[in-house]
Formats: sequence, structure tokens, C-alpha cells
Amino acid sequence: MKYPHRRTAIVARWQSIKPERRPDHQPRYSMTEAALRSGVTIQTLARYERLGLLSNASHAVGPHQFSDLDVDRLRRLRRLMTDLDVNLAAAAIILHMRDQIVELQHDIADLLLREEVDPPY
Repeated sequence: MKYPHRRTAIVARWQSIKPERRPDHQPRYSMTEAALRSGVTIQTLARYERLGLLSNASHAVGPHQFSDLDVDRLRRLRRLMTDLDVNLAAAAIILHMRDQIVELQHDIADLLLREEVDPPY
């Protein structure tokens, strides 16, 4: 790189951003507890699960269990739909796009930490 001090500043900037930590994927909450933690009703939670908006919900063995990731996703859905007046289809698209952006941020941070590529600017 032509300006090594610039590269160091850019890497430091990316490291300071620290993309959102990935919430725990371990199922730990019952349907009732997940609904209470996220601020949605049990019926709403069940509907979102049926529609595939909670892809990490685990119910292979025993009652439905939800992870921190599911609870965060429920909170985001609730906020999009109630506070920002977004319909369910648009909220699902927004969350999908957000998931892709977060994943890309993690990939960029990993690449920069390994110093295999120069920062994009």
C-alpha cells in the first residue's frame, strides 16, 4: 500500500467498530419467556415462527425453545412494525438485509484481522 499509516488508521477504525456480537444461538427460553422478553404476544411469536421469521427456533425435542438471537429478532420485528409502521413483509425483508450486512461486516473484520487484503478505501 502506498500510505502504510493510512492502512493502520483504517484497520484501527474497522476494529473499533466491532460488528455486533453474534447473539447466543443456544436455545434457552420457553415460548412464554421469549414472548415476555421481546414484548410480543405468544400468538404473535407463534405466527412469526410459522412464517419462518424465526429460523433458529428449536423444537425438535420437547417444547419450543428460543435463543437470544430469536429474542433480538422478535424485538426488531416489533419495533419495525409498531414504532416505524412497517408491514410484516417489509419487516422480513429489512431483517434479511440486516442479517446480510452484519455477516458482511464480520467477514470484512475477519479479513482485515488476518491482513490478507487491503481495506476497501
